Amino acid sequence: MSDDTMLDKAVPKNSKFISKEDVDPPLLVQIFNMTTDQVEGDAGMIEERAVIHFHGDVKPLILNQVNKELLKAITGATTVGQLRNQQIILYNDMTVMYKGKLTGGVRIRSAQQQAPIQPVAPAAPAAQPAITYPSTDTPFNDDIPY
Repeated sequence: MSDDTMLDKAVPKNSKFISKEDVDPPLLVQIFNMTTDQVEGDAGMIEERAVIHFHGDVKPLILNQVNKELLKAITGATTVGQLRNQQIILYNDMTVMYKGKLTGGVRIRSAQQQAPIQPVAPAAPAAQPAITYPSTDTPFNDDIPY
């Protein structure tokens, strides 16, 4: 970047990639394909990154390691071709940390309806042993030495 680059151009207000603000509320998307794109990293260096493109008017998603593993687990895909036309949900996961701080970030979850969670019935209380009292017909032994 040259010294005379305009700051508004250097730090665009609207990224061409999807951000956490774009997926709050969550967004149901269908994967079109995956490409590589040159992306500016944290240190300002340009690096090649995997980018997922979606059907429709949705910004692409830069794929990180966590979301890659989630995609594999959710879809069962092991190749780029197997990802095509898969539906996923993109959402803002408020537990994502960046540089030691909670910042939130884009995460992927299954678009499949999850089975309802069945509540666990409370355990029956354990039977208490019956308390038996001496019969009133039994003489009381008061010969306890003190």
